[in-house]
Amino acid sequence: MLKKITMNTRYLLVILVAALLPLLSTAQQRPDTPRKPSGSDTARTLQAAVVTATRPIVRREIDRLIYDLQADPDSKHSSVLEMMNKVPYLSLDPDGNLLLKGNSSFKILVNGKNSGLLSRSPNEILRTMPASTIERIEVITTPPARYDAEGLTGIINIITVKKIDNGYTGTANASERGPVGGPRAGFSFTVKQDKIGASAWGGANRSITPATDFTTTRHTFGTNVSDLDQQGSRRSDNNSSFGGIELSYAPDSLQLLYGRLGYNDNHSSGSFHQTSMLTSQGSPLQAYDLDGNNSGHSSDIDAAVNYQLSSRKNKSRIFTLSYEYDTYHNTQTSATDLFDELNYPIPDYRQHNLTQSREQTVQADFAESVKGWNIETGVKGIFRSNNSDFQYWQADSLSGKYTIVPGQTNQFHNEQDVYGAYASLQRSTKKWDYKAGVRAEGTVMDADFFSTGTKVNQHYFNIIPSVGISRKIGTTSTINLAFSQRIKRPGINRLNPYVDRSNPDFEKTGNPHLAPTVMNMIQLGYGFSGKISLNVSTDFSFSNSIDVQTTVFDPVRKVTVTTYQNAGKARRWGFDCNLGVPITPKWRASLNGNLAYFDVTGQVGDGVVHVKKAIYRTNLSTYYQFKKGWQTSASLNITSSGPTDLQTETRGFAGYSFGINKNLFKDKLTLSASVNNPFAQYRQNPTISFGPEFNGLTVVHEYFRSFNVSVNYRFGKQKLSIRKNKNGIDNNDLSN
Repeated sequence: MLKKITMNTRYLLVILVAALLPLLSTAQQRPDTPRKPSGSDTARTLQAAVVTATRPIVRREIDRLIYDLQADPDSKHSSVLEMMNKVPYLSLDPDGNLLLKGNSSFKILVNGKNSGLLSRSPNEILRTMPASTIERIEVITTPPARYDAEGLTGIINIITVKKIDNGYTGTANASERGPVGGPRAGFSFTVKQDKIGASAWGGANRSITPATDFTTTRHTFGTNVSDLDQQGSRRSDNNSSFGGIELSYAPDSLQLLYGRLGYNDNHSSGSFHQTSMLTSQGSPLQAYDLDGNNSGHSSDIDAAVNYQLSSRKNKSRIFTLSYEYDTYHNTQTSATDLFDELNYPIPDYRQHNLTQSREQTVQADFAESVKGWNIETGVKGIFRSNNSDFQYWQADSLSGKYTIVPGQTNQFHNEQDVYGAYASLQRSTKKWDYKAGVRAEGTVMDADFFSTGTKVNQHYFNIIPSVGISRKIGTTSTINLAFSQRIKRPGINRLNPYVDRSNPDFEKTGNPHLAPTVMNMIQLGYGFSGKISLNVSTDFSFSNSIDVQTTVFDPVRKVTVTTYQNAGKARRWGFDCNLGVPITPKWRASLNGNLAYFDVTGQVGDGVVHVKKAIYRTNLSTYYQFKKGWQTSASLNITSSGPTDLQTETRGFAGYSFGINKNLFKDKLTLSASVNNPFAQYRQNPTISFGPEFNGLTVVHEYFRSFNVSVNYRFGKQKLSIRKNKNGIDNNDLSN
């Protein structure tokens, strides 16, 4: 940040000198001009020239859009997830889940590298991550060939590391949010001296969700008429911490050695209560009440080492060798007690699930510039191992002791190896940018589901092309056209044939025969950067065999059964717009919106479900800068109703927020406060479901009003830039 401010200062000095040059040159051209007597001197006052440069919040490149969080005042008091509503192409659905172009199939990277915890629970982590610690967010809509092909709609790259200079720099922040949320604090510190650089970061937070109510209803018709009514409440408490360290050593100008070690740790607990009644034409068929408690602990440790070597004759010739290791452990335990049962003979039960995974990655990259062409090529191998041991314990009706139920116990082990190779070309001229690449990926997966006696062996090979062209129009406009192909491999949860009966009236199981989905996308975009900034784009994407969730009703057992099938065709037309307007030098407004039309067809049971729906999402925000470091901001978010899957749809909602910031000590200290939805304590979040011979509605009552106060402090002094690896491992082949 200090580096950028210094550069801006230099630009202002250049402009000021350029303005004074005509005066200086005039004086030098007339050295013999007689000087008037002092008594007749004319008094002249040179007015100070004030040059104000607006830092662009959004800028476009050939394959991505970049959102500068540090230039947005709302980042001082918001979480990263809340800021996503303002980033082009990104939005949040009514459940608070992050979407890229209305789709949940994407990959999140941190500083261009894979993050294990963000791959598993991105919304929870981003909800607790302060936006003030993030430099920018890159939305890569046409990922280059060096990125893995996973993620149907693209990649979100969160940049936390600012340019590290000789000296030291650091940040410290703390905040409190309620009634949903809690305290959080974090820090980052970087020091660099000559050839050695080190960075450390860490933090902790507590997220509390007080008890909220929910209702679920299901109506079946046809030959088996019945009505299911469930009501209950749930609460949760999560405590998490994270930290890490980076080391960099440059023995000379040609070599660079980089290492990283990081961890995440999370403890969770919760409780729930539910009553259930199944009736047919007003007569009770089945009923029960239950109370439950759950707890969990997960931890993730990742380490990486990179070696980079440059050529002495050609500094653009760079070779990088990288290795990364990641290990993850997750333990979940729950206890459920049932009472007041009617025609429901299931006794109390306990569930315990232990999940472990390990991932190793080896990668080699080579880059060089030849006659204006930037060439990149490389190879990569990812080797994964996953284990799960799910145990279901049931109470004996006489002794009360708990014993394992084999039919509801699930164990599996799977190995997945992904081999990749890529090559790409890029060239930039005064007016044009060209980029093209191809990636080849081979996948080998072997899985054993011991409890069901099922084995899965999948081997497939994909060639993934990407191409883009960009044209500069003058000094303010850019237009680009791109085509890309992406892939989504089915995760282990969708392949696992185990039947989840956590809610006795709803069953969920995987499909071991699922195949990967391939998506094709064409995109046309335009960007303008001046006093008014404008970025618009339109795209069309299609797939003929998407992986969809299907739900049917079993009339014999009166249970709703959900599984997955490669049974769908999808078409999507989209339009995205981001507009920034400086109303006055101190007052700015922005609009971020997207409109999409979906046409999805899928086989459900013996019938076909065809969904055609247009959805829209809009964020309107504004901020005003007062004197003496005061700033205020406000935003409005509107989300329409729309499908979340082939057979589910959520209703729309509108949310709003207000914030105020105060900068102190030359902007090093920032105090912030904000309120979200101050005039509504709760909101109802309904989800509609439908299928052959049934329809349903789930309504969750959620806290809507929230308050937040935070403090952020920046310190340090830097001089010279530290070197970082040009390339490195960025495992993005597993989507959310």
